[in-house]
Amino acid sequence: MAIVRSQTPAQGLARRERTRAIEVELETADVTVDRSLLFAEDVAAMVGMTRKWVYTETRAGRIPHVALGRYYRYRRDSIDAWLRQIERRRA
Repeated sequence: MAIVRSQTPAQGLARRERTRAIEVELETADVTVDRSLLFAEDVAAMVGMTRKWVYTETRAGRIPHVALGRYYRYRRDSIDAWLRQIERRRA
């Protein structure tokens, strides 16, 4: 039986801090970093839904995303365009 671990807010913050530290290292290496990649938690906050909902919709192919191995990331401009598209369909 698999153990399901939920992530605490502190763990999410620690992960984002590690990601930022890597970005800083890459900046000093003169490599361009796309800072517009979002985590599922960020997208969930943008749309007012849960992280689980974002992952479910992502796996179903209904949210634009970037697959990085087993991880999903989201481009801010793609999410904004996706939301505008939904708004136009509803209008």
